[in-house]
Amino acid sequence: MRLVTKRLAGMTMLLALCAALAVGCSTATTAKTTSSTAAENQTPFSGTLILGADEAVSKMGDDQVIFVDCTGEMGSVEGAISVTWQDLSTCSAEYGHEGDEGWGKIPEPADLAQRLGKLGLDKNKQIILLSHTTTGWGEDGRIAWTLRAAGYQDVKLVDGGIDALVAAGAKTSLMSGAEPTPCTVEIDAIDTTHVIGTEELQKNFADYKIVDVRATEEYEGATYYGE
Repeated sequence: MRLVTKRLAGMTMLLALCAALAVGCSTATTAKTTSSTAAENQTPFSGTLILGADEAVSKMGDDQVIFVDCTGEMGSVEGAISVTWQDLSTCSAEYGHEGDEGWGKIPEPADLAQRLGKLGLDKNKQIILLSHTTTGWGEDGRIAWTLRAAGYQDVKLVDGGIDALVAAGAKTSLMSGAEPTPCTVEIDAIDTTHVIGTEELQKNFADYKIVDVRATEEYEGATYYGE
């Protein structure tokens, strides 16, 4: 009798274990299917300044589009010119050093227009900016900000950056950037819609929502880059 009872108990436990495994597998399969379906149905982010990688690749070779590699690194997406944010900012010795009052700002209109023209950044063409999204410094965003302040209307950042562009089929080059074609750029005044100085910020601090994008260590006082 005891033997029969033990066998029945063992069979009951085995059946319970099989049922649990079946439910677990079913749940895992359902979760995987749901996740896969969600990924397939996910709508790519879009916005005034954002361009998908596939669409960006389709524009490569278009003479009305200028691709700009903002990283300053050797090697680039084929056909992109190389421009750093320092190229379009007051970063030369005459403005002092990092942290000085006049350093790292948007140049005066005539100066900025000359720099942009020398780099071939034609206002009449679409400018597509490239950088590394997760390992970079946001250089494309900085340059987009400067271009908008200079009056450029058709400026785009690639969603996913250089890596997404390459994954979408863009060819790369070992060269540091294509040779720009100089052009004439005119800037009547700097558009300050998205520009604010420290004095104005301090004066109206309570009216703004401040977003600090520095690393935690920098927020707590570390100064790694001379700022």
